[in-house]
Amino acid sequence: DASIAVAWCFDDETTPATEAMLDHVVATGAMVPTTWRFEVGNALQMAHRRQRITDTFRDNALARLREAYAVPFVGTVPAIKPAAAQTRTGVIGVLATPGTVAREYTHALIHTFAYHCKVILHGAPSLAEMAERKLAGAALDPRALAAEVAPVFRKRDGGKTDVVVLGCTHYPFVEPLIRAVAGPNVQIVDTGEPVARQLRRLPCEDRPRRFCSRSLRSHRPVARA
Repeated sequence: DASIAVAWCFDDETTPATEAMLDHVVATGAMVPTTWRFEVGNALQMAHRRQRITDTFRDNALARLREAYAVPFVGTVPAIKPAAAQTRTGVIGVLATPGTVAREYTHALIHTFAYHCKVILHGAPSLAEMAERKLAGAALDPRALAAEVAPVFRKRDGGKTDVVVLGCTHYPFVEPLIRAVAGPNVQIVDTGEPVARQLRRLPCEDRPRRFCSRSLRSHRPVARA
């Protein structure tokens, strides 16, 4: 069960039952459904976004999943490279969660691909929650959403933000509202289409896989509760 496996990652979710299951898996292995790897991979990405686990643990865990299964795991990073190629004003905005804005890999992407641009980083504290409410069918206050995203639209050295990167997988659910705030002269860039194309290239498997690690206990995470 993916929820048991994910509980091994967090001290505040560890129980005697999960520890006993870990001992059993280390000793004998376990049969898991095909979807298990995707559920665990997604949980790790979400935990990383919420700053519950470190970059190092997330990357190591995903690497171990890739090693255990002959199926690629598709990860996403903010689409800073294409945004830097599309801007005409030289000012791009990155709309993301506070955690993503603070991540080392986000700054590495900027340093590598957008070194010639002015990059406005905005960690929107409530936008992901707004997107979840929208997905659940709730009506959003356009003024509240506008206030949430407004800091990404700025002027720098005579130029104005003309490309905005959606740096969270939740944000496409409120993309029409973000576009309404941005106006017609701002391009919105997200990774939805390229990720979907990559997923369509992946092989489809129906067989259950066997997951066994004799060293799980030596790879316990450095977790943030």
